[in-house]
Amino acid sequence: MTVWKRPHTTHPKIWMGWTYGEPNHSKDTVAQRVPFLDAPFSQWSFVDQTHSDIVKRVHSMGSQGEGDAQYTSLKGLALVVQTADCVPIFLLGERQGVPQIGVVHAGWRGIANQITKRTIEEMGSVHTAIIGPCIGVNHYEVGEEVVEAIVATGVPRDACVQERTPRPHLDTRLAVAEQLRQQGVGCIEMTGYCTFKDRNWASYRRDGALAGRILSVIGILG
Repeated sequence: MTVWKRPHTTHPKIWMGWTYGEPNHSKDTVAQRVPFLDAPFSQWSFVDQTHSDIVKRVHSMGSQGEGDAQYTSLKGLALVVQTADCVPIFLLGERQGVPQIGVVHAGWRGIANQITKRTIEEMGSVHTAIIGPCIGVNHYEVGEEVVEAIVATGVPRDACVQERTPRPHLDTRLAVAEQLRQQGVGCIEMTGYCTFKDRNWASYRRDGALAGRILSVIGILG
């Protein structure tokens, strides 16, 4: 399966990418899909995503059980999450001089549960975050209860909400970026791609039950 690669220019040992195009129509599980990815890894780690605040430190390949974020310092082991409008976030950091990587799945519930904050706290130090393809603000109308849940975490309303009629529109990308800044992440990068607008990305809001999933992959090269 094709992966749209995005090597990090200042961290050449970190490999990251997202599936793009036809692969995102797949309904197969992560475990079924990863052996066919065009990525330089043979070991994979994935989680059973439930929009939780559960973070897993990864010591070995395979399923880590329930969770929506995972991190590791192991070389040659790729971390994977799947999304279809939610925000995938790559995290780069280090602990005692050893590089660490993380990946987070954050929909509005994950943002409200502060899954990104919890992941950074467990990693200890994160200097760079890359916010991947997610639904854009123009296509994400939400209820007031969603906005209130996110504002309750300390994200200012005007930092992530466009006031429209009949209901507000939420910019999940900017909400995540604000939470990253509040955790002291110095470098925040965004792809800017809208999963709803471009049919080469998977979008649940656009396609409903027919939607496939984007796989977000990050690993430390051996």
